[in-house]
Amino acid sequence: MQLDIKTVKGITQKIAEKLAESKINTVEGLRAATRTTAMRTELSKKTGISYGQLYSLSKQAELLGIGGMTGENAETLVRAGIRSISDLSWALTSSIGTFLRTMERSGALKQSGPGAAELELLKEAARKQKSKFEPDKDDLVNPYIEFEKERKVTVPEGAVHRGGGEETIGFFSGIKDIMVDIGEGIAEAQHALDLSSMDIQNSILDDPELAAYGFNASWYTIPEATFTLKMEYAVTEEKSSSGTTTIRRFLVSPSNARYNNYFKSQESASSTISMRFVPIPPPDRFTDRIAMPDLLGMEHDEALEELRLLRIPLGNVDSIVGATSSGKATEVTWQSVDAGKILKIGEKVSLKVTART
Repeated sequence: MQLDIKTVKGITQKIAEKLAESKINTVEGLRAATRTTAMRTELSKKTGISYGQLYSLSKQAELLGIGGMTGENAETLVRAGIRSISDLSWALTSSIGTFLRTMERSGALKQSGPGAAELELLKEAARKQKSKFEPDKDDLVNPYIEFEKERKVTVPEGAVHRGGGEETIGFFSGIKDIMVDIGEGIAEAQHALDLSSMDIQNSILDDPELAAYGFNASWYTIPEATFTLKMEYAVTEEKSSSGTTTIRRFLVSPSNARYNNYFKSQESASSTISMRFVPIPPPDRFTDRIAMPDLLGMEHDEALEELRLLRIPLGNVDSIVGATSSGKATEVTWQSVDAGKILKIGEKVSLKVTART
């Protein structure tokens, strides 16, 4: 059974008459006549229907090829950025649901879209379909919809990706993830500063003259980092297949010009979250000057205790059997760092120990 052309939302009587002049009276006929950009361009010129309007109608006709799809759901999914049967078959149900709820809350949608259960059924039906629909080159995958990992979404030749990368990324993130990412970014920046100072400090300690004068590297710190993030939020609920386990997630998205323009959102309605990151004092061992003790002649356990007290990391310990002085059971006969030398940060000390025969 073929669907009436007016099943496609947005097709008025006037548009239906123009399409009928080209012998297009059904959804199936519209889908067959609008598969490619070239076909849509030709039909637009022939009927006088603007290309933009015709392209939107063609995407709805494409989705109506899925068993169980209604005109209302097709229109809603197209508005959410689903361009084709292929898009729907690979899009994550939870991602589509979150995006639709955000559009509803912002007023971008006047009607509710399909629920999670209905979306799963539509996705299953979509995967059984073979589509020949080709989206326009500049109509890229919605960067706010996540796709299953098996599908790699590439950028068409000559097009610029709206998401900033080769693969699409989700628009919403967990609030915990955002806070951790910010904290890690600050920590990595501080770590880079510390590594630079440590390299300079080790260069000073490695030069007896500079070390004797008491020179130290300059140490820099990020005293405080404060973030105030304007955001939109969504609460998602996921249930197990048995329906007994429920997981709630609080997701946020930065509220910026791009977001506000897409959803027609007002910045004054956004929520805010403030975070402050404060450093703690560095460990003393990074600034203390530790001179290598003379371990030669000490017994094995005595030497290890000396290193432990000075917090000097132990490297390799090689043991040999032989004669020791003063009748000791064990004796340190070699150390990798000369006595009196200032140790570098984290420098390990290796030993050779003779055990009495």
